[in-house]
Amino acid sequence: MKDTRRFLWEREVVHFQRFGEMLNTVQEWMANSKHCWMGHRMEK
Repeated sequence: MKDTRRFLWEREVVHFQRFGEMLNTVQEWMANSKHCWMGHRMEK
């Protein structure tokens, strides 16, 4: 059981790190981009 919890914890840490890296990439792209985010609109 201890090994299973350790594995799951390490996996979550890696996922968190990858999410942070991707978030930085997206933020840099948006800061350097000429695109403007207008949000998502649903037209009926």
